[in-house]
Amino acid sequence: MYKYIFTLFVISCSSQVNDSSDQIHASKVSDTDSSADSTADIVKQRVSFLASLVEDSEKESCGDAWRGLTEDGNLDIVIVYGYNDSFFGGDIYALDGLSREMFTDHVTSPCVANYNACGFSKTNDNDVTILKKQITGTDGASINVNIKVTNSSYSFFDKDNRKNRLQTEKSDFAKKTFYDGIKSADIVFYGGHARDGGGPDFDPPRLGKGNHVDYNWYHNNRDDIEEIVDLLRYESYSAKILGIFACSSSQHFERKLHKVAPALGYIVSYRTSPRAVLESSLVGALDAALGAKCAQNFSKSILVDAKYPVRFNNFFHK
Repeated sequence: MYKYIFTLFVISCSSQVNDSSDQIHASKVSDTDSSADSTADIVKQRVSFLASLVEDSEKESCGDAWRGLTEDGNLDIVIVYGYNDSFFGGDIYALDGLSREMFTDHVTSPCVANYNACGFSKTNDNDVTILKKQITGTDGASINVNIKVTNSSYSFFDKDNRKNRLQTEKSDFAKKTFYDGIKSADIVFYGGHARDGGGPDFDPPRLGKGNHVDYNWYHNNRDDIEEIVDLLRYESYSAKILGIFACSSSQHFERKLHKVAPALGYIVSYRTSPRAVLESSLVGALDAALGAKCAQNFSKSILVDAKYPVRFNNFFHK
């Protein structure tokens, strides 16, 4: 069963789309899907490349930017996987639990030289995976890295989730973890659907004809992004970096967020992209942040495939 779900996982993040604008580049997604056995394989294949991106302090220095995140000796990171539904063979599967599992397996694996997204210890606290390790900051000081990871679906099977009150609790908890992360963490990542601007989404999707996502509903209901905008506008927050690893997240979300939170750095995608690309970009972003990489190497770390650009804006150059 896991191998079957694994195969589904590399389908594009627009795999449920029927007639929305998220289809724009769908015809070009298949070449990446067919060349990748799984997200885990892409991540593993990129480790040596990411480890090769060592900073040359004579060419570029960005230590001041990173020290602003770790002045208290801690680097707190929250990663929440949204409800990652994928339509296949007439059924809908929720794959964000698998995303969380693959990510956790990867970052708890032994380290290789100059690679940073590895070597974490793992514990569980209710429905949150807690990952910890120590790193050395740009000034030589020891930094405690604390990562909280959770996901949104109660099980793999969307049909069952919709009947289970525990799914509502799971979605509410994932959303709260994400919002609390913005308020209290240094770095916050969302991995999931954009819902053509109706996300970030932590709930089972609204469905229309043929059990496909009802994008017309999402076009008229922007509650999730508006809640985040209001949080940034009216409440205090400590996040310095917000990564939204979802299809076309720059077009859908960045302008609204930047308007109310111009000091935040944003990691965003610019096209409809395969889920495997976005998940791998998230791991690359984590490695780059832990390694305090500067603009050029950070950009290389999050660019998995040039056809599907992901960029880090407004952090190194305000």
